[in-house]
This record gives sequence, C-alpha cells and structure tokens, in this order.
Amino acid sequence: MADDLSYSFVQASYETVDIDLDGDFDADGDGFGFGGAFELNEEFFLFASYAKADFDFNVDFTTLEAGIGWHTPLTDTTDFFATLAYVDGEIDTNGFGSHLILGLAGLKPSDTQGVDRRPQHGVGGGGTVR
Repeated sequence: MADDLSYSFVQASYETVDIDLDGDFDADGDGFGFGGAFELNEEFFLFASYAKADFDFNVDFTTLEAGIGWHTPLTDTTDFFATLAYVDGEIDTNGFGSHLILGLAGLKPSDTQGVDRRPQHGVGGGGTVR
C-alpha cells in the first residue's frame, strides 16, 4: 500500500446526474450524497453510499450502494484499486444494477490524499446512468 494512504473514510458530496435511457428519456438533476469505507486489511475494504437527486419535473432519483474493494501498490505513493458494488436505484419505479470502478489513489506532493476514479453504472432496462 502507498505509505499513509487510507481506505477508511467518511465523505459527503454534491452530485450532478445525467440520465439517458436509449434516447427515449433524457434528464438532468442535482442533489447530495454521503458514504464511507472501512479498510478490512492491507488489500480489501468495504464501502457504502447513499445519494439523492431532484429533477426539474419533480422526479427524485435515489441510489443506495454497498460493495467491496481491492487495492495493490504501484509505487510508494500510488495504489491501483478496483471496486465491485450492488447498486439499488429508484426513478419512479424500482430498478437495480451494478458497477465496476477502476482507478488510482495516491499521495499528492503536499501529503494530501487524492483519488481519481471513473465509474460506469448499468441500470436494468438497457439504460445508462452517468
């Protein structure tokens, strides 16, 4: 593991959501989220989050996710990580999906921690949530 890099944390966020369901439905929204992670050992961690976004036409989008992550060192200051999560989402009707995140986590020169991750979410019914 990169020196002093922690996989146990609590976070809060402001979220923007773009939903495009096969060209039949396109909507933008914003909202909030919170979550956290707990490091199990030197390679694995658990995480969970909750997010809610509101759209202009009075529709709410809510997600709840829980999963497991794995990380391995690339250098003294950078780790590679991957996560796999169950995602439960609701947009007027219930749906479910999953996502996989791959990324790099490392220490910045000022000894602060930064994470770059590129998630892709799949949603039942053939749509994509970005």
